[in-house]
Amino acid sequence: MPDNNYFAGLIWQIADLLRGPYREVHGSTMQHLTADAFGGFPVLLPPHDQQAPIAKYIDRETARPDALVAAKEHPETGAMERSHAHR
Repeated sequence: MPDNNYFAGLIWQIADLLRGPYREVHGSTMQHLTADAFGGFPVLLPPHDQQAPIAKYIDRETARPDALVAAKEHPETGAMERSHAHR
């Protein structure tokens, strides 16, 4: 299982990739991204054997805030939702 530094680096790379298109847009009132510019953006993927652990980590971490929101919105079922978030 990759460590937290691996995930932090991966998230940093993804964030940098998402900023890339904004450097390539043009237009005064409506920004446009040409197909050529879009096609030139790199797509970085982790090795195949690391993708499932990464997906599980993301699922687990994103379930936590969802469970907290559900517990706040529905206090009567909050304990049950919180227990599912820690799996």
